[in-house]
Amino acid sequence: MRDLHGSSAIDRVIALRSFPGYASLPLDDVDGLASAAQDREVKPGEYLFREGEVPGEVFFITSGRVETRKDGQVIRDFVAGSAVGGLAALGNSRHGYDCVAVEDSTLIVLKTTHMTDIFEEHFQIIRSVLAAMSEIGRASCRERV
Repeated sequence: MRDLHGSSAIDRVIALRSFPGYASLPLDDVDGLASAAQDREVKPGEYLFREGEVPGEVFFITSGRVETRKDGQVIRDFVAGSAVGGLAALGNSRHGYDCVAVEDSTLIVLKTTHMTDIFEEHFQIIRSVLAAMSEIGRASCRERV
């Protein structure tokens, strides 16, 4: 994986505000996250993380597609507007699956340490993110019924 150059924190603020849980946050809070983040480009077959690894980063997909896999079986696709790796990071637990790019993809990457520091200082961010994650989970359950 390599970091992209040329994207500004302003570009990341705009992109992050398109993710569930971030659109309603105060601009200063999103700016704090965006300033701590980096852009990264990955190619098909590149792993964002592997099962059993301790989370070091959370990935916000701005273009392309990645998928999570367990024992070689696809669990879920993630496309632009999705984030992956956040639950393990929030729970400070090892990843329970692999995550690999299946298309050229552009990501906003936030180190777990930066994320937890920002969340500790700004509780409304974590509240908003958890509410969005809960809604995504409910929607996923409704789709399966």
